[in-house]
Amino acid sequence: MIRAVIARLGGAAACLSRRVRSAPARTMLILGLLGAMPLVVLTPPLQVPDEAQHFARAYELSELKPWGQVRQGVAGDELPASLAAFTLHFLGTSALHLDRAVTAEPLARTLRDLSRKLRPGEKVFVNFAGAAPYSPLPYAPQVLGIALGRLLGLSPLGLFYVARMCNALAAVAALALAVRLVPFGGIALGFVGLLPMGLYEYASRSPDAMTIASVTLFTALTLRAAMAGGWLWREAALAILAGAVFCSLKPVYAPVLLVGAAPAILRPVAMAGALRRHAAIAALALGVALLWLLSSRAAFVAPAPDVAPAAQIRHIAEAPGTYLLVVLISFFYNIVPLFKAAAGVLGWDNIELGGTFYWVALAGLAGAVGSIQLEATRLSRAAACWALAMVAACFFLVMTAMYLIWTPVGALYVGGVQGRYFLPVLPLAALALGALLPRRAPGRLFAGLPVALVALVLAGIAVTDWTVASRYAVF
Repeated sequence: MIRAVIARLGGAAACLSRRVRSAPARTMLILGLLGAMPLVVLTPPLQVPDEAQHFARAYELSELKPWGQVRQGVAGDELPASLAAFTLHFLGTSALHLDRAVTAEPLARTLRDLSRKLRPGEKVFVNFAGAAPYSPLPYAPQVLGIALGRLLGLSPLGLFYVARMCNALAAVAALALAVRLVPFGGIALGFVGLLPMGLYEYASRSPDAMTIASVTLFTALTLRAAMAGGWLWREAALAILAGAVFCSLKPVYAPVLLVGAAPAILRPVAMAGALRRHAAIAALALGVALLWLLSSRAAFVAPAPDVAPAAQIRHIAEAPGTYLLVVLISFFYNIVPLFKAAAGVLGWDNIELGGTFYWVALAGLAGAVGSIQLEATRLSRAAACWALAMVAACFFLVMTAMYLIWTPVGALYVGGVQGRYFLPVLPLAALALGALLPRRAPGRLFAGLPVALVALVLAGIAVTDWTVASRYAVF
């Protein structure tokens, strides 16, 4: 009797595994929507880091004003006074960088704010210095949502929710498209892209949602072209757009542009044409980013009084070896909290999902990497090592950016680094690590990995929703 039940369960799991493996993009699209859409409403307004600044920046862009203003050392713009009141109501302050306590935010009380009028003609200067120089590209879904909401006469809270929803839909759709296009490891890529921290960002007003999604999509496109030996023009155009999105906002991920060039670099004579195409795509994406960065320099304001990027660069140049040691020590000393934050530390980086969950997430990541052993087609070892080198370059650039912008000159640590900054390149790291493992035949253990990973995503969604609802006393 027991053996019969186990056999039936095993057969059902094998059938489900085949379905997941045959349609991974559809599976990840459904899981992404199940994970992100409830968080659009469950997460109280402005309870994602810097969400108030991003709301202000997106509204500014919806008025077709691409550049912010600087007044008395403060970057921002003239926006409806109701938006400033919205921030004060839900955060209790307009200060940009303070520790935010976790307080009860019942949904019924939140929704009463839908009656607040926008009054677009009554304007005040709003400080959003952290977002003022940001590129419009990753805000595009939010801007479209806000523009539509303004036509419909929605309140600030209504605009806020519509923008969150558009952000979530765009990010999840981009992730599903990446899973569809990637030539191997689609399930692994989807699992990493659906970690609770990623879902929390997708369902927010943060441009990090489209940064994560665009890096993941570019990764899929460039690996597809590299393994196919060339680019289709539509995929090349999409890759340029995706590269421009993340490079114009976070140029620290620019090494991802070089990942697909590995086969051409390894065989320069046979792959000269492919190398030129990869170089053209990278150059166009970087060109768009560079144009934006140059045009928005005037809106950059140092986030702290003891920060001086130019002086910090001089300090690094005087002792590059010491600086490299500082980066390595800062990263590895904080590797546990960085991993936990990348997997899921919600709110203003102050709501953990429970110690047991992080072990489960670590096991899931190991399973995602291991699932690539089943793939008949994957990166060569040399190309995988090259991809990991580009991931390491991104890690180094992230640490360097935080050292320049958030750390006092000459400090022996890197300040302000958060685990979510590494989410965009985790899918690439998983695919490359999996390609270095020996191939395995799909035995019983490995054949069940796709089902197990889907189950872990669902468990992560349930834990995330429960944690958010309970910590904020949403119901």
